[in-house]
Amino acid sequence: MLVLAQTWLMFLLLWEGHIDASPICDKRVTPQNQALVYEKFLNVTFESTISKFINTIDSHVADMRSVGLKIGIPKPDEIDVNEILLAEEIVHLLPSSLNYTKEVLYTKRPLTLAIVKSHLESKRLDGDVSVQIKSESAMRVVGPACKNGVHNPLATHPEEKCFQLHPDQEVEFRKRFAKKKAKVVIHQGGANHDTSSSGTAYLCAAKSAQTLSPQILLDSCCSDHMFSDKSLFFGYTCKPCSSWLTQTCH
Repeated sequence: MLVLAQTWLMFLLLWEGHIDASPICDKRVTPQNQALVYEKFLNVTFESTISKFINTIDSHVADMRSVGLKIGIPKPDEIDVNEILLAEEIVHLLPSSLNYTKEVLYTKRPLTLAIVKSHLESKRLDGDVSVQIKSESAMRVVGPACKNGVHNPLATHPEEKCFQLHPDQEVEFRKRFAKKKAKVVIHQGGANHDTSSSGTAYLCAAKSAQTLSPQILLDSCCSDHMFSDKSLFFGYTCKPCSSWLTQTCH
């Protein structure tokens, strides 16, 4: 109760102006806090209604001012762009595929243009891997096309290979394309999965279905799983049967 009373008294004194609140506020005015608050503002999106959007903007503007960010039109002799906020904006522009790079940069706050550029330069020297960003304009190339059974002279293919004039060529082309696509799928499946053991197992199962005698199918991935010493088994009973041994590991 004593702590609560002291806290409430401190609040009243601050509210009435009897105590200087600047030392408390100064603790919030740091480049790190300013960067964090500004980053949250950059992530604001329009949701549902204009009224809700206005309230959201007002809240973020108040947060920026509470950490010491001054919002206004700069005078002619003042700096027009805050370098820390500009560096934050540049990092914010990086795509999601570079999230790890963004997280590393955030550990170096307060950011400057030199810090961001230096880190990106080192990233480029390590290996400048192109970042693919999906967009309809980038994925789709629009060019002159042939329509309504008429060849377009500006098309990239010659008139003798125009599908509008020779529909039979289009049918053959689609057949060849389908075969090539099927070969690629088969090749990728073979590269990712080893089907040698499963194919042999299916062969043994098919042979066992053709005979009436009881059979046992052993498909072990390691020969250490085979034991010739019968004493190692409990309740071992010898029964006549035929077996197909499939060795899948050499």
